[in-house]
Amino acid sequence: MSMLHAPAETPAARETPARTLSCPECMVSFAAVHPRQLFCSPAHRDRYHNRWTVRGRVLAPLEVADRITRGGTRGDVVTGRRARRDAQHLKDRWVVEDRDAKRMPAIEYVRLRLALGFEAA
Repeated sequence: MSMLHAPAETPAARETPARTLSCPECMVSFAAVHPRQLFCSPAHRDRYHNRWTVRGRVLAPLEVADRITRGGTRGDVVTGRRARRDAQHLKDRWVVEDRDAKRMPAIEYVRLRLALGFEAA
C-alpha cells in the first residue's frame, strides 16, 4: 500500500485511556483526559496552587531561619527556636485546615505527583 493511500489515524486511536483520579482540591473523582492532569478543573488547580503559594511565602523564611540556626541551637538561638516553633505550628494548622475542608492531604498529593513523574529531574 502506498503512503498516499495509507489509512488515516483517527483521533480515537491517538487518545490515551482515561484514568480516574480524585481532585486534590475537592476530592471528587473524575476521569483525567490528559496524562498529567491532577485536578478536575482549572479553577480547582488554581485555587490549590494559590493557597500553597501563600503558605510557602509564610513558611519558607521560617524554615530557612530554622535551618541556619540548627533549630535554635547555634547563632541566634532565640530567633531559631521561635522560627522552628512557628513553622511547626503553621504546618500543623494547615493539616487541620485541609482535613476540615476535605482536601487531599499533602502526603497523598506529593505521592501522586511523584507517581506521575512531576518531580523527576
